[in-house]
Amino acid sequence: MAGVLAFLLWACSGETPTPGPDLPVLSSPRQALEAWRRGAAEIARGESGVAAMTQALEAQPRTLLLRHWLALALARSGALEEALVEVEAVLAVEPGWGLAHFNRACWLSRLGRVEEAGAALETALRTGADPTLLWGEGDLDPLRAQP
Repeated sequence: MAGVLAFLLWACSGETPTPGPDLPVLSSPRQALEAWRRGAAEIARGESGVAAMTQALEAQPRTLLLRHWLALALARSGALEEALVEVEAVLAVEPGWGLAHFNRACWLSRLGRVEEAGAALETALRTGADPTLLWGEGDLDPLRAQP
């Protein structure tokens, strides 16, 4: 998977952001991949991974996969509104990404926005999200509790 992500980072690399006084900019897809790996390892350990995912995205701001990973890290840390902002940015560019719609449905459900969650879940399934994701997904419990 890391090889695929490295290729995607290389293929989608665009302009390098201009460094600012408070913005350390990673200049290569390889460095972005290293930041992603740190973030993924933090998430696997139950930590947030937000800082590393933010750093990776700053290095490759047009890479939707990194933006989606940042959204996942934000949601895991409890910043659901911020996660929604990121995943909605992904969906604005790639509206057919079923998994992103599924994650959006989960986070809307956790926020108690069940009508929106239901619509997002329908879109997720229509755009190719794996229906087996629904099994045992606790984030959807508020949606399931609706009549």
